[in-house]
Amino acid sequence: MKIDKNEVLRYLGYKNQQISDDLHQKIDFLIQNAAETLKPKAVWDIFQPEFSEKVILKNTCLQFEGQDIFNHLKGAKKVAVMAVTLGIGAERAILKYQHTDMVSTVISDAVFDAFIECVADETEQQIKELAQKEGLYINSRYSPGYGDFPLNTQKMIISALNCEKKIGLTVTESDILVPRKSVTAVIGFFSEIQNKPFYKCLNCNMKDKCKMECDKNV
Repeated sequence: MKIDKNEVLRYLGYKNQQISDDLHQKIDFLIQNAAETLKPKAVWDIFQPEFSEKVILKNTCLQFEGQDIFNHLKGAKKVAVMAVTLGIGAERAILKYQHTDMVSTVISDAVFDAFIECVADETEQQIKELAQKEGLYINSRYSPGYGDFPLNTQKMIISALNCEKKIGLTVTESDILVPRKSVTAVIGFFSEIQNKPFYKCLNCNMKDKCKMECDKNV
């Protein structure tokens, strides 16, 4: 799986500054090291939705509250629920660098952020291919914490997908995923192409505090 260096630079807050050859080499080394040593895992399943005041996935504990996720899934024939993680190796790498090399700590954190997005994108592609085989179309993935979709939905997703057993992913009482470099999300299956755009920055609860180089007004 290829980690996009441009995405790593974006997570580092790069804005066309001059970067030394030594720093480029360090970034390249840490990207290669992550790709070679980390073993990302993913799990996902497909469920039948039922729409009332909330989105209920039949025969599961999953009940999605919030108007934003309701609108995102409204009209869906099926709903995919996914979870991905880089595993404990990413946590250990950051802890190791914290004691020896703070530059590598910061870069590794950005590398792992870019890496987990790659894993999520690949998993979403697998879900898309399944939908296509059934003559259906997907919309973009939507994670707890976006808009008014409660972050505590993480617990239900972890339980419904049996994440602890299957991919070693758990969640704390404060709704933080462990290992941290992990993502959960839901995706709708529709009978028609979904052209409605979805902007992650606009729907993120941290948009007003985030320093990432993106357009927070869309």
